[in-house]
Amino acid sequence: MKWGRWGSGEAVSSHPITPKPYHPKTLSPQNPITRTMFTDRPET
Repeated sequence: MKWGRWGSGEAVSSHPITPKPYHPKTLSPQNPITRTMFTDRPET
């Protein structure tokens, strides 16, 4: 696990929108946070 504490789920309480910030399935183009991170990515 490269996520560190992100994988433990501590950040889930702080960021309920993105339980796993690096999970493509969880991150949808409709999510404003995702759009910010993938704004220059062709994946969106």
